[in-house]
Amino acid sequence: MILNYPLILTKTTKLTYDGPTLFIPRKLFRHWQLQTGIVYPIKLGPHTVATFIQPHDEKSTFGFGNASLYHMFSLPDTPTSLRLFNDGNNFFQLGPVMAVLTHDPKATQGGLALFFQELCQFAQKNGCLCYIIHTDDWKDHALIGKIKTETDWVSTIVPLPDVVYNRIGTRPKEKEEQALSIYKTCKKLRIPYFNDHFFDKATCYNVLKEKADVFPHLPETTTDLSEEAFASLLRSYQTVYLKPIDGTEGKGIFCFTEEENRITIKRTDGSLSRNHTLQSLLRTLEPLFKKRPYLLQQGISLRTLDQCTVDFRFVTMKKIKQNDWSVASSIARLSAPERLVTNLAQGGTSLKVEKVLAHWYTEKEIATLIKQMTILCTKISRYLEHKLYGWFVEFGIDLGVDQNGHLWLIEVNAKPSKNQDFIPPPGTFRPTVRKLVQLFYEICTLSHRS
Repeated sequence: MILNYPLILTKTTKLTYDGPTLFIPRKLFRHWQLQTGIVYPIKLGPHTVATFIQPHDEKSTFGFGNASLYHMFSLPDTPTSLRLFNDGNNFFQLGPVMAVLTHDPKATQGGLALFFQELCQFAQKNGCLCYIIHTDDWKDHALIGKIKTETDWVSTIVPLPDVVYNRIGTRPKEKEEQALSIYKTCKKLRIPYFNDHFFDKATCYNVLKEKADVFPHLPETTTDLSEEAFASLLRSYQTVYLKPIDGTEGKGIFCFTEEENRITIKRTDGSLSRNHTLQSLLRTLEPLFKKRPYLLQQGISLRTLDQCTVDFRFVTMKKIKQNDWSVASSIARLSAPERLVTNLAQGGTSLKVEKVLAHWYTEKEIATLIKQMTILCTKISRYLEHKLYGWFVEFGIDLGVDQNGHLWLIEVNAKPSKNQDFIPPPGTFRPTVRKLVQLFYEICTLSHRS
């Protein structure tokens, strides 16, 4: 028996029927042994509407909805690719519907525009409605989202989604009243809210340090910013990093190196300040500590290429059916010359992982190291998912390799940047886009079965 059928849903005024009505191909109507004049429950997003289902004799790829159906479900007037699910007992669902939530009113024009375009286009290609919605456009009475047509982005009324993909880009925006209201609405309506919230570096460290198989890969870290803590770490490692606990994109990081009781400060932009004593250093930093929380971290002598620091960004994603994690994509990142961090926002560049590792290792060693990276990333993802509140479906995990080939965890991101992916050729889609849509589809089908 066919349990889901792809349709291009189109609004119609020609085929009329009292009450919400969905017109489906006659062959499908017969296959499901449906009857005219009977209402069937159809769910779209969190809402279920008693709907007449009628046969039509137009193209078999089309479904038609009358004005009442479009009004009840707040469907956009433009033709929309969706799937019609049947649980085998004639309980139906249209979907999946995915909302990408952002704080940026120009999100479809900014740095994530290409990613959003790919996501919406691949979703439509696979029978899913995906729209971009600004927090201010999510109202109790109506949602106004942006959908991608062949030529442009169109603002239109959209239905409540099956899932929300949280791409609110900053912590302050995520804590604003409207964003919190949307979050509460999703919880109330039991709409899965992916990438629940930002978490900070200290929280991540405190979760992972309890795991014996991850702890050896964690640089020593403390939120103690006393003179004694600075002195102890500098004495042990000679190089120490100071990082904002809630920092992003490599901003606000300092590196301290001690030689002959004198400390050199290196900032994110590569600028240097020399000949500090520990006491003068702390006096310099004191105003910063009053503005935001920081942590101290052991400095690692990471591999370099042409005197540029190298690290590796792995994006992991949840596999819903298997209840496990896997690596969706990976890149190597090189810092700009003299820069402190590899982030692309700070001038870094991206390369293929294998290409970079080939500068130091044999083909066999590369395969072994990538396998070790993959295993470590999936372990980290499992542990964080288990310990953090909320629903996470992806992490951006930054790893480094030291001169001895040991792996170090640098950072974990709750909302990994999509600007670091390799851009696919025209007509194709990056792995993270494919896996996200697959994940959304699995959530929809699982919720339909339950």
